[in-house]
Amino acid sequence: MLLFSSLAAESVFESVAIAKTDFKITFDNATAEVVMQGITQRAVTEAIKGEDGAQDYIAYQAYHLEFAFKQKFSNQRKYSTIEFYRGNTVIHVMELSDPSRKISTTRNRLNESNYMAINLEGIPLLMLDDVTRINFER
Repeated sequence: MLLFSSLAAESVFESVAIAKTDFKITFDNATAEVVMQGITQRAVTEAIKGEDGAQDYIAYQAYHLEFAFKQKFSNQRKYSTIEFYRGNTVIHVMELSDPSRKISTTRNRLNESNYMAINLEGIPLLMLDDVTRINFER
């Protein structure tokens, strides 16, 4: 006799997401067609130079805002800042010049799903409750 367990279908993202989010995402103030978004917690590793000049690695847990979006325009340039808005007011700006600030993204795939993960290290998580829009600025 064979028995099968019927489990609710759940995506990998849905099973590891800590919180679902509903931010409006823009790139240079152009609205992105966001398919899914949420906050996850995952391991991060960084290479650092030790006192002896050798390369060491550190690992820690960090929160990430992850989202999938459809891209209708070519987007080859890198972003310098991420602006967090409440309505029309910027309430926080995150500079991307720090090498420890990481954005993971897929290649520029027009009219297909693209994915981004932003390390939220140093971002006040309580502030995210007030954020309505996140803009990536060049």
